[in-house]
Amino acid sequence: MFAEKAPKVHAPRWIPSPMWWIFWMFIVVAVLVSGFLTLEQVRTWHVKYNQVLELRAQQEELLSEHTRLQIERGSENSFDRVVQVAREDMGMKFPNNVVTVEAGDAE
Repeated sequence: MFAEKAPKVHAPRWIPSPMWWIFWMFIVVAVLVSGFLTLEQVRTWHVKYNQVLELRAQQEELLSEHTRLQIERGSENSFDRVVQVAREDMGMKFPNNVVTVEAGDAE
């Protein structure tokens, strides 16, 4: 009356279940992604560190230039330096001879 049920065919015990494969693939992918993100963070840190070093070097140069200009303030060297910066860095043109007019001499 009742037919005998065929026994279920199971995989051999040494073959892991699909959930086992899914679990380990998840772990491997997570390790790879976190490794990639760590390397990217290190690269970004190095770029920012190099930028900070460049800015520090520029700051040192500017501070020494500032100190030198404070010493020169009001002297003829200061005016020559302003003209030099305007000509070289900004591309401005100035006449070679500068005529100064005193307040009482203006007509």
